[in-house]
Amino acid sequence: MAQLKTRVGTEWVIPSNIKAWDGTQWVPERMGRIRVGAEWVEIMSYGIERLYACDDNLNQNYELNPDTIVAIKTVSSQGVLPSGIGGIKERLFACDYDTDKNYELNPDTLTAIKTVNAQGYSPQGIGGMGARLYAFNRADYKNYELNLDTLASIRGVGTTGTRDIGGIATRLFGCNSNDDKNYEYNSDTLAEIKTVNSPSAKPTGIGGLNSRLFSCDSEAEKNYELNPGTLVVISSVASQSILPAGIGGLKK
Repeated sequence: MAQLKTRVGTEWVIPSNIKAWDGTQWVPERMGRIRVGAEWVEIMSYGIERLYACDDNLNQNYELNPDTIVAIKTVSSQGVLPSGIGGIKERLFACDYDTDKNYELNPDTLTAIKTVNAQGYSPQGIGGMGARLYAFNRADYKNYELNLDTLASIRGVGTTGTRDIGGIATRLFGCNSNDDKNYEYNSDTLAEIKTVNSPSAKPTGIGGLNSRLFSCDSEAEKNYELNPGTLVVISSVASQSILPAGIGGLKK
């Protein structure tokens, strides 16, 4: 189980001496639960939704505030040309177009904790749902589902063109910077099940939290929150840099 943390300023810290009111007294929690009579009652979730982005101009990884979509942390990337970033529940991943690598990142420090060769050269997108991870490779124009432990391919399916791939807890999406489209994919077959014009000219990243979906565009230099059902814009802000390359986050 993930470790409970709370944000203090720009850092995530481990709280101590947490207590909750059981109706008659303050009692200490244990793994997110308190004892009320003979029962253990859940009082909190240990999952944390966190949003991230990368760019291939300044070669940086960012943590973003999900409500304002602006950067709250900036760290030099693990490679040369970061081209995708996204996560599943409690785990964060990235890819690099120049090094041809997929990475698992520490969500707090944004540094690499695992490095694996990508499915081919020119990996250009990575992200997932609650417990499934996917990637896009530009060299062979395929979307892949990846093994969470090895980051090796489980299956690969040809696509007409993707720039990034990522999802919310139970739905998978992609974007294409060549034809300016956003897609929803069938998470099992990786076939397109919905196609919608993107909000601007060159979508380069898509991914989200549990139920919130975000995208970025390198020509408009904007980050967007999208409605997952319609893929239309809910809000938009200027991106953290020029040439935003990917966006995605941790799920609860």
